[in-house]
Amino acid sequence: MESQSGFHPIQIFQNRDLSIELNVHGEDEYTKVSFPVKYGLFSRLETCDRILEFNLNHEIRHAKSKTNTWQHPSEWLKRTVGNDWIYYSTGGYSGVFEALGEYYLPNLQYSTNSLIGGKPFQEENIDDLVKGWYEILTGLGNMDMPEQFSRWLNAVKQQNPKKLQDKSQKLFDIIGSR
Repeated sequence: MESQSGFHPIQIFQNRDLSIELNVHGEDEYTKVSFPVKYGLFSRLETCDRILEFNLNHEIRHAKSKTNTWQHPSEWLKRTVGNDWIYYSTGGYSGVFEALGEYYLPNLQYSTNSLIGGKPFQEENIDDLVKGWYEILTGLGNMDMPEQFSRWLNAVKQQNPKKLQDKSQKLFDIIGSR
């Protein structure tokens, strides 16, 4: 199934186990709203209990669980170019907005960089997704799907945690520090 949106058509594959959307068009202008806004062009893989999003280099960009143990349905994990994960918490919306003027509180993995709020990376479901997103991918066989989706799935599987860590280390080497 394809629909036109800009220069890159959105392509969608679905079966009973997963959904893949290639060329998802996010916002192209900043907007301050009380729900997560995705920017740019990306791809999304959705299983019955997880959503994983990837940039145009096939690197994981966002992740979230759809299970009832996830803290809030609007909260997401984001992976940075430095290969760090940030958990964006709603904090109940009004409390975060009143304190910071923003709708989301970024929670970093490192206790030394912690802002106000809880410690989401100590939550089992968040920790499992940060550590296990790649296993979710590798657990997906190349099901009977059109060639472009199979090629895309193989490409995202090539961006394994070691490769992402090595790429971030090259960045740190260039800038002289973490």
